Amino acid sequence: MIYIFIILGIAITDIIIKHKIEGHDWYDGPIYSKHKIIKISESHNRGGFLNFMQKKSKLFRIISAMLFFIVLIIFAKILHVKDRTLLKTGITLILGGALSNEYDRIMKGSVTDYISFKIPYIKEIVYNIGDFSIFAGIICLLIDNY
Repeated sequence: MIYIFIILGIAITDIIIKHKIEGHDWYDGPIYSKHKIIKISESHNRGGFLNFMQKKSKLFRIISAMLFFIVLIIFAKILHVKDRTLLKTGITLILGGALSNEYDRIMKGSVTDYISFKIPYIKEIVYNIGDFSIFAGIICLLIDNY
């Protein structure tokens, strides 16, 4: 049961932050951390990670929804399996982030991203909490299978 609360907690937190970001007046430009390492701004992505399939957003939305439901089915099957905590945690994190991003795709047609990091020699990529959650979930799955 705790896993379901975690999924909902991640999704609701990210949706609330996205709503605040979308309601912010960006007239003065982005918000930076003290040393300009972290930047908060509003960005919309109609595709996937790194704008994957941005120009085929309708197809990507279908694929994304299918993948979400496949992971949801896997989650339902392993939820009652004893042990395998890291596997359940990984899938939980993936579902929490995916739920938030799927909500955006359904309600707005694009995913709102809002945080980026200044890393020398690396292209600026804008993320949201859902993206970080999905990434952390994938790391958990990789560690679980190692």
